[in-house]
Amino acid sequence: MGGIKSELNLALMMVKRQQIIGLVLRSRLIAEKARIIRQFHQIKIGYVAGQSIILQLSDIFPLSEAADMHRAMQQSFHFGKNVLKV
Repeated sequence: MGGIKSELNLALMMVKRQQIIGLVLRSRLIAEKARIIRQFHQIKIGYVAGQSIILQLSDIFPLSEAADMHRAMQQSFHFGKNVLKV
C-alpha cells in the first residue's frame, strides 16, 4: 500500500514455510483472467474455509458508508482488509 519497495525477513519466512505468490492480470484476456480466478478459487479458497489461512479484517462498512471506507483507506492506518457489505 505504501509503494513498490519493502523489507522482508526471508529467514523468518523460511522457518515458517511461508510463500509469496504474485500475479498480474492487467494485460491478460478476460477469458484468461476468469480461468485464473476460477482456478484460484478451487485450489486456495479451501484454506480459508478450513481456517488454515485466517483473513485479517480491519473494518466492515455498510454500502451507505463507502465514502467513509475510502477515506479510512487513504489514511493507511488500517491493518487488514476493509470490507464493503452489500
